[in-house]
Amino acid sequence: MSLTDFNDLHVEQGVDAVRTQLLKAILEPSLPAPLNKANAEAKNQENEAVFNTTFSIEILLERFAYIMGEDKVWDTQEKLIHKKLGFKTMVGKPLSEEWLNHGSKKFISISNVRSAQKNLPISAVGGVGVEEMLERYVLIYGTKDVWDSSLRIRMPANTLELARPNEYDFWLKSGVHRRMVLPEHIVFDPTMRSPETHINTFDGLPLKPISKADIGDKCWGIHELLRSMCETDHVFNYVLRWLALPLQKTGTKLASAILFHRSGRAHV
Repeated sequence: MSLTDFNDLHVEQGVDAVRTQLLKAILEPSLPAPLNKANAEAKNQENEAVFNTTFSIEILLERFAYIMGEDKVWDTQEKLIHKKLGFKTMVGKPLSEEWLNHGSKKFISISNVRSAQKNLPISAVGGVGVEEMLERYVLIYGTKDVWDSSLRIRMPANTLELARPNEYDFWLKSGVHRRMVLPEHIVFDPTMRSPETHINTFDGLPLKPISKADIGDKCWGIHELLRSMCETDHVFNYVLRWLALPLQKTGTKLASAILFHRSGRAHV
């Protein structure tokens, strides 16, 4: 029998075997040494050694440029903007500080960075997540809200920033790639004929027609009630169709109304 937990051990060898193992684990724990300050510094040096095997000051001077006025770093090879902390993490603290203080490091303006990024595909600039955001979220002009095309809701933009912090800035600054809509172009249009520039919050009625075979069983009560309220078959058929029209042709504005007298008979 394969023992997978203490229940199996109890069934196979009894409670004493379970007690023995638990006491051994309590009295003789085999846990890793705590990560004290010395261990942490050793780990950091190990990580920096790994970084330094990939980068050198010559590579940094050739590949990276300091973005003037932004306190960020431009990667000329990957065409990416790195925050200073991210740059330090990537190349290691000693190398990053040597590069930042080096008199021969390159400089670049943010306008030149944007120009270099303009012709790149969105996925290359901000990652695949940005492409998904551009497809899903629409900025509502003149407000601090966005329209979520997937959930079909309007929500504050700062909630999107909290949920997608890594891609949010790329999405917001994507220019012509990011969709934007006027507030008055978010409409409720049951006719579903609004232009592509609009967002229609009407998704159709949550109804499914039943088959003719089921009409007798499922609609018999409604038919009998309506028939008892109508004086003739002509009136009954008219009222039935009057009720069905806005369901069959959503958005139809009815030009008539039905009045029921106290006697219970309908007149059109």
